Amino acid sequence: MNSFALLRASFLPVFMRAGRVGLSLCVLSLVLLGLAPIPAALAAAKVPPARKQIDANVQQFQFLDNTQGFVLGFDNTLWLEHAPFGSVPPGRTLVDRNVAGFQAIDATQVLVEGTDEKLWLEHAPFGNVPPGRTLIDANVAAFQVVPNTNLQQIEVLGTDGNLWLEHAPFGHVPPPRTLIAFDYFKIISFQPLSTTETLILSGIADGGSLDDVPTPTGAGKIIATNVRSFRDFAGHLLVLDNDGNLRLTEQPYGSSFLRIDTNVSWYQFIDAHVYVQSTNGDLWLESQPVPNRIQVDARVKTFQALSTTEVVVQGTDNKLWLEVAPFG
Repeated sequence: MNSFALLRASFLPVFMRAGRVGLSLCVLSLVLLGLAPIPAALAAAKVPPARKQIDANVQQFQFLDNTQGFVLGFDNTLWLEHAPFGSVPPGRTLVDRNVAGFQAIDATQVLVEGTDEKLWLEHAPFGNVPPGRTLIDANVAAFQVVPNTNLQQIEVLGTDGNLWLEHAPFGHVPPPRTLIAFDYFKIISFQPLSTTETLILSGIADGGSLDDVPTPTGAGKIIATNVRSFRDFAGHLLVLDNDGNLRLTEQPYGSSFLRIDTNVSWYQFIDAHVYVQSTNGDLWLESQPVPNRIQVDARVKTFQALSTTEVVVQGTDNKLWLEVAPFG
């Protein structure tokens, strides 16, 4: 298991905060109903929308904006690619080879997990393999930077199943670190919200349990059960259950959730809207009141929304596109 399996949701450069006290469903509904509906200007009668091909044979990707992003090929080579798009491959700079997963911080810094399960912090200038880099840890299954710590703290899941909060200075293995959770919890995925709080999806309970866990250690609060995946977007927590139902709760978290859609495989909250990928591969842009939605594309493998008008889409043929509204 690599970091991309745990980060498939977002490919986002920033991971956000959350809280812990409950909202009633009534209050949550009022908050969400106050969101702006999808503007008519976004809609058109064409699927796919206007688009430019970025690359082909893409395994993973994370875009920083509509002009540049990191792309990992099936040959485990990582590139920093940039506009103009339309030719395959586009203009690009080699970052590293033998890459299993990565998390870009910006155009000059990227965390890279090698196929040997070593985790490195790599930095520009890119073009030589490997670039300038500092070893963080070894035997790594997954990792995420703790928000707002300027790369000084990283959460690392070891191949032994233990989850650690690791601290700079890096360069020695392991670095200074504090245990967050033992392998006993059978951690499926995690998301650090701050230096004091982590969301953990564990397999210790039937169906998967999502817990809000104080960092570094402490008794967690159960947010939801029967969970397949989750992602927090700036205090908007989306939870996908094992039945394919996507639900939303707002900060502070509680037991009340508003159902967004069914038959969902992936999702992203952005600008008061939700991009939803259906299990049949259709991609939708949705808003309140449900089901206010417009179709973006079909036969989608995964995606990264940049805004309500631009989205990077990987098709089931592994081609990567930058798609632009109007959608519909």
